[in-house]
Amino acid sequence: MALPSAKPSCSNVMAVPTSASARPRADSKDTRTFYVRDLRSLGDTLTFTIASGRAMALYGRERMGRRPIGPADGDVFRIDPVRPVAQILREAATVAPPGFVSRSTDHQLVDLSTIPGVKLDVRYATDDNFMGAALYPFEGAYARKPAADALAAAARALAAYDIGLIVHDAYRPWSITWAFWQATPNSQKLYVANPADGSRHNR
Repeated sequence: MALPSAKPSCSNVMAVPTSASARPRADSKDTRTFYVRDLRSLGDTLTFTIASGRAMALYGRERMGRRPIGPADGDVFRIDPVRPVAQILREAATVAPPGFVSRSTDHQLVDLSTIPGVKLDVRYATDDNFMGAALYPFEGAYARKPAADALAAAARALAAYDIGLIVHDAYRPWSITWAFWQATPNSQKLYVANPADGSRHNR
């Protein structure tokens, strides 16, 4: 199945079956492959296991498998924050972001929960995340309109296969990226974006 050509800026999206008939047994090794045109620089197919909804590997000129960076049994990967998270969040609210955050003239954000076939599970609005603390004041996921339109097109294409999308995160305030960096030990900073450069979630 060919998905519409687009480059969404939101990530942390998981595909899951939406009907009982589409769900294989728990021990099933059923997989489905989706072709994504704009991944040709890395590969052109994304294979994921329907039973878990987890992306397992990206295939193209080479195979890039899922990196084992956290528990595979459903537990949440966590760090030991170097300082109290509440203190870091208070400081983050006072830090001015670098200029790149406001360069775009297209600031329209779309509420992704309004897209049919999309559900939210925003862990940063709870303490069930790698920081172990709620970072967002409420559960919400927003993306710039081109990204939201691409996500909606993908959701429409997947609906024919009884598959929906769960969004775990989308646009992220730069202050949260700054808080991630401040809280994460130096030995684990490869998993978070340097706020000096920002994250693709900030754009």
